[in-house]
Amino acid sequence: MASSIQDSVKIFISRAVTLVGSLGVQSCLAWSLGTDGRGLLFAILLGLIFVVGCDIASVYFVAAKRFSISEGVTYTLIYGGVGSGIAILVGLLVMQFPLVFLEKASSTSFFLLL
Repeated sequence: MASSIQDSVKIFISRAVTLVGSLGVQSCLAWSLGTDGRGLLFAILLGLIFVVGCDIASVYFVAAKRFSISEGVTYTLIYGGVGSGIAILVGLLVMQFPLVFLEKASSTSFFLLL
């Protein structure tokens, strides 16, 4: 019982830190871009497509005792890094097309975002 409570607390703390960190980064990006949040929306879409589920899967495997905490963190960082790299490449490719969404803000803002 005590072990499951400790695991729950660790998961809660890790989710809270992730949430605060991502909100901080997104707020800084929205503030620096300043173009109706288009860059922020672009980042959220790329993140949802390429990184969704990696952190939740690691948390699940740590909670199920299939991974240790260090393995869960390692896999989250690896999959997050690979997914982010792919998202950046796809974002650069998408920026080459004349999309109406991308014309409402400067391309420099989107490059800064990526």
